[in-house]
Amino acid sequence: MVMARVRRGGNTTRLKGYRDRRQAGVIVALLAICLIWVGLLIGVSFLATPVKFMAPSLSLLTGLDVGRHTFMVFNQIEVALAVVILTLATARWELLTGITAFWVSVIVFVQSTAVLPALGARTEALIRGEFLEPSSLHTAYIALDIVKLLVLGGLVAISFHHLLCGKSAGQRLRKG
Repeated sequence: MVMARVRRGGNTTRLKGYRDRRQAGVIVALLAICLIWVGLLIGVSFLATPVKFMAPSLSLLTGLDVGRHTFMVFNQIEVALAVVILTLATARWELLTGITAFWVSVIVFVQSTAVLPALGARTEALIRGEFLEPSSLHTAYIALDIVKLLVLGGLVAISFHHLLCGKSAGQRLRKG
């Protein structure tokens, strides 16, 4: 059994319960990727996008077009991140980690296949000068982003728990 040590402000924390360094490495990688994803999500969806529409010199149509391209690229990044976290969750299978990674991937899939294409079509129609009735698509996308942020936060918490406690809740329950 490997006992890894992490230095935190002069104190040393043991990473207990890992049979090899690979398990701890997978958890650290999962944690790092989730934290990066959370930062990207907050930066793109909850900061840059709303602020863009506050600029008086930027027309609504230009803002929508920039947003469409931004979210098209960001979605490709999120698909790649979802594949990576699913792979990592599978490499170190633990039920709660796997379920949480699965739900993040489902949210990305729904956004990629249903919501973003519909929003893109609406943006293109607006740029062409068509009049469109109000839609709840932006609200749906924002709601999915909020849920995704919460689920990713849960995955971060699970990963921290595994690093600091060494075993999953399921492993402790099985031991009695």
